[in-house]
Amino acid sequence: MKLRTVLLTGCLLLGCSGGSGDGGGPPELASTWASAVCEKYLGCCTSAELVEVSSEFGGFASEAECVNALESKFQRYLDGNDLAIEQNTLTYDAKASAECLWAIESESCADYFVDREPDECKGMFRGLVPLEGSCTANEFCVSGYCEGYLGPSIGICKLPPRRGEACEGRCADKNDYCNFVADRMCVARKAEGEPCDSTPECLLVCNFSDQGVRTCGPPTSCDGL
Repeated sequence: MKLRTVLLTGCLLLGCSGGSGDGGGPPELASTWASAVCEKYLGCCTSAELVEVSSEFGGFASEAECVNALESKFQRYLDGNDLAIEQNTLTYDAKASAECLWAIESESCADYFVDREPDECKGMFRGLVPLEGSCTANEFCVSGYCEGYLGPSIGICKLPPRRGEACEGRCADKNDYCNFVADRMCVARKAEGEPCDSTPECLLVCNFSDQGVRTCGPPTSCDGL
C-alpha cells in the first residue's frame, strides 16, 4: 500500500486562507498526515489485519504507536518536497489540501484501501516543470509524467501515455495501468472477478483466496466489518 496523501481537519490548521504557493505546508503537516492515516488504519482494520498492513512501517498496535511510526516517514517525503519548492519545480496548495482531506474522510474503509488516491488529492502538490523540461520524478511535471527518469537518469516531462501506447509506469487514464509483465503498454484495468497477479491490474484490488486464486474485487481486509 502506497503512501496516501491525507491531512487532518480544518482549513485553519492547514492555512487554507491562501490559494496556492504556500510553501511546503505548515510545520505540523507530517503529524497531521500521520494522525489522519492512523484513524483509517485503527478504524477499518481488525487486530490481525493491522499487523499485516503495518508491517511496512515497522508494526504498530495503537494510535500512538501508529502516529510515531508514520510521522518520520511523512516528514522525509515533505522535506523532499520542500527542496523541490525551493527549486521552483513544485508548489503546495493549502486549499487543495483541505479538499483532499474532505475526500479522504468521506471514503468508506473499502474505498480508502483501494490503492489509488481521490482526484481531489492531486492538486495538493503540483509540478511546475513544463513539457520537454528536465525532471527527476513524475510529480515535478505539469503533465504529471516524467519520461525516462527511472534509476539515475534525468527524464523529460511528456504527456502521459494513453491506452495502447508504450509506458514506463503511469498512464493518462486512471482506469488503465502499465503492463510491465507483458509488453509495457497501457492497458485497461481488470473488472471485478477477473484473474490478477497484483492490485495495479485491477479497478479495485487483487485479492488472494484460501484456494490460492487471485481475482479482482473489493478489499476483503480492512473493510471496517
